[in-house]
This record gives sequence, C-alpha cells and structure tokens, in this order.
Amino acid sequence: MADEENKGYGQQGPSDNSSEYNALMFTINQRLARVRTMTIVKVIAVENDGGVAPVGFVDVQPIVKQLDGASNATPHGTIFNVPYTRIQGGKNAVIIDPAVDDIGWMAVADRDISAVKSTKAEAQPGSLRKFDLADGVYMGGILNGVPEQYVRFFGTGIELADKNNNKLTSGPTGWTFVGNVIINQNLQLGGAIQAVNGASTYAGNLRVSGTLTGDTDVVAAGKSIKAHTHPVTSAPGTTGPNN
Repeated sequence: MADEENKGYGQQGPSDNSSEYNALMFTINQRLARVRTMTIVKVIAVENDGGVAPVGFVDVQPIVKQLDGASNATPHGTIFNVPYTRIQGGKNAVIIDPAVDDIGWMAVADRDISAVKSTKAEAQPGSLRKFDLADGVYMGGILNGVPEQYVRFFGTGIELADKNNNKLTSGPTGWTFVGNVIINQNLQLGGAIQAVNGASTYAGNLRVSGTLTGDTDVVAAGKSIKAHTHPVTSAPGTTGPNN
C-alpha cells in the first residue's frame, strides 16, 4: 500500500499539488522538459559519401526513447535534413562525411533555422518554434567502434593509415612508409626515407641531397651496381660501358 500511496498520476508526484509553490514548480519543470539542448542520435541516411562537395545533410533518429506518464517507452521518428559539421576554413577542409549507423550527438538550436539552411545567409526564423528537434545540427560521432582508416597523434609522432594496409608514421629518425609509394612528380629529399614491406615507384625525377644507400643493390636501367661487370678495353684507358 505504501508504494501505491506514493505513486503519482502520470508524471505528477503526490506533493506536486500540495501547495501553490509545488504546483508552480511542477508546471515550470514540465515546460523545461520541452527545452532541447542536445541528444544522442543514430545516422539513418547521408547526403554525401566522401566526395569533394559542399557540407551536406543527414537524416537521424534520436536513440534515447520517449516516455509517457506511465513510463511506457516510444521510439522517436526520423529527423530529416539535419546539417552536419565539418572542419573547414575558407576553401580548406578535412572531408570526413558521416556514415549510416554512426552514433553521434546533435545540438538543438533555440530558434527555427530552416530559412538559414535554405538560403545559407542571414534570415529571420522560419517559424515561432523553439528548441525543436527539427532544428538540430549533427556535431559528430561518439560511442563508435575501432576505425579502419585514421590519422593518429601520439607521444613520438603522427600516424596516417588507410584500409589498404598502407601506413605513414613519423618518429625521431624520420618518416616510415609501409606499403607502396607511387609519386607521379619529382621528389626531392633532404633527409632519410624508409620503405618497409613495399616498393616505392617514382614517375618523375628523384633527387637526394644526402647519400642514397641500397642495403641489397641499386639497379639502373636494368643494370646492377653490385653485380655488374665492365669489359676491358685497351690499356691504359677507361673501361667500357656497363654490361
């Protein structure tokens, strides 16, 4: 019986109507519950797919369910055409578009932003609505899994890795490449470069201001520096071309 006596009707507790103050606070709290600040959402659809394009929009679903007065849970519907953020300054950007099933957080504007979304310029609110989920902005991923491609900053350097097992890592001795390196223009080196478990292919010229060292061999136009021979011509004189 004690639990039944302390149980309110809907979201109203037994003491919420016991005084004018309590009734007023209940009304205030009910109104504050309608003020959206941020929420966690799942990405349902994405307009862009990593291409060089303007910042796009996503469709999202809030994943913290709604509760009625009897604590029955109801899923949210989809919120369409939500702009998402990008790291960009002028014509410079890091392009990482959201992906379907990403979990992230969405901030909610205090006024209707639909006119600004449409014109991308200063505009009056599209309506008198306030703190509405329709005026959300997707701010980026949280609670997601292990990435396959990444840029990582750590104690001794920087690491850039892709899903093809190519990796570029900096350290105290220089940059280390894992995988193939293909360069279609000229490359000029002032320090050390090391390729691990892969080949480096250069379509342009390669200029090294230091020493170029081959631990196994150096081959030029199919001729091995380590194993080549020179035919003997008349002596004294010079040797003939490389065989």
